[in-house]
Amino acid sequence: MAEFENSGDHRGSNAFQGASVTNDGQIIGTQNNYYASAPAPPEVSAADLKAAGDLLASLPEDAVPKPAPLPAGSAVTFRPNPHFVGRQQDLKALARALKRGGTSAIGPTAAATGLGGLGKTQLAAEFAHRYGRFFAGGVYWLSCAKAAGIRGEVTRCAQAMGLPVDDQDSIGRVLARWQSPLPTLLIFDNCEEEDLLAEWRPPSGAARVLVTSRRATWSSGLGVEALPLGTLTPAEGAALLHGFRPDLPADDPGLAAISEELGHLPLALHLAGSYLRRYRHVPEGTPAAYLAALRAAPGLDHDFLAGGEWSPTGHDLNVARTFTLSLDRLDADDLADRTAWVLLFLIHAFAPGEPIPRWLIHRAAASLETPIDPKAAEDGLRRLLELGLIEEEDPDEGTLRMHRLVARFLAAHADTARRVVEKAVLEAAREQNATGLPGPLLAWQPHLRFVAETAADQGTEGAWVL
Repeated sequence: MAEFENSGDHRGSNAFQGASVTNDGQIIGTQNNYYASAPAPPEVSAADLKAAGDLLASLPEDAVPKPAPLPAGSAVTFRPNPHFVGRQQDLKALARALKRGGTSAIGPTAAATGLGGLGKTQLAAEFAHRYGRFFAGGVYWLSCAKAAGIRGEVTRCAQAMGLPVDDQDSIGRVLARWQSPLPTLLIFDNCEEEDLLAEWRPPSGAARVLVTSRRATWSSGLGVEALPLGTLTPAEGAALLHGFRPDLPADDPGLAAISEELGHLPLALHLAGSYLRRYRHVPEGTPAAYLAALRAAPGLDHDFLAGGEWSPTGHDLNVARTFTLSLDRLDADDLADRTAWVLLFLIHAFAPGEPIPRWLIHRAAASLETPIDPKAAEDGLRRLLELGLIEEEDPDEGTLRMHRLVARFLAAHADTARRVVEKAVLEAAREQNATGLPGPLLAWQPHLRFVAETAADQGTEGAWVL
């Protein structure tokens, strides 16, 4: 499954005097000017409404249907991806979230969220082609990567509907259809700004909205059900690679090892598979040679994690640039963003891919030359979660996790952060051992081991103490 996503500038636009969202999750202001001036939704007969409701009710929640033709007039940007594997549980979760309400209530909004490169756009495309037939009002795809381009996206939908597009009322006609009581599926791809969702989501009718976003947290007033997207399972990662190299045994251990090294991230696996296929006739194209080169090369800026074959979602096939897009959204003039930047490098210095207790991150932040107080640290962590640069492993326990490739990407700039984390981990370990009850230390022992081994590799003075 070549499933991944990337995007351009996500900053909101002031082009519309639309709704806005306050820090406590309340929506203020008016809806988008276009909705306010749109004509009334078209009349729907009782018979058509019942048929549409019955069709939606038949949408399966516990089984994933095969791809099928979309309703007439639909506008979906991407075709089904022949490399798509796995994601069965994610598709079912979206189906359950978007089926709710029938035709009697305002349609729900669900967001597939997570790190760049996880395949959110590809998942949305797959959902459209597998479940779109159950939405009688049609399926419509809008790229929200650039706020200024959404009008053009709506005009494209008008063309698919067969509506006139040569006058100023064309957008209003589309929005009127989207406020119909007929269940419609709208996909807001790469929607990072809450204001943008509030502006363009229908204020009434039975339309469902599927959002893809790196943003993990949404204001409660928007009523968004966030569905965090994880990496592939080890078996799915190996299967994705095997799709590029069917000449190899399906259980080739080299494919499983590559997937493990890349943290089972779909974008990275697509690039690895493309590389293995491109060089399959030379020694460099064997799984063992690729794995050795991957482990020997620092960072992510090299040819076996960039380029690749044609992208089924039209995105930039480069892992480093995908992560850079998130980093570029951190504003140096914003205090929370500056704090997030510091915390990002601290978190990187823990064991990649392992759950990190929140208190241990606070401990490291307090150990800085200029300490970060707990409230400011929480603001910074929330910002990193919004950008998908870290994920919440367990909301109840408060543990967080950074993907191993994000940590690798940051490695070239993290000497200071590494030393701070070494100090915080050493102090915490000493305190825990002094209690005579080392049991709680087992929960974060991977970080103690990782920090100790890294300190030894780097020749840090006193590394033997760790």
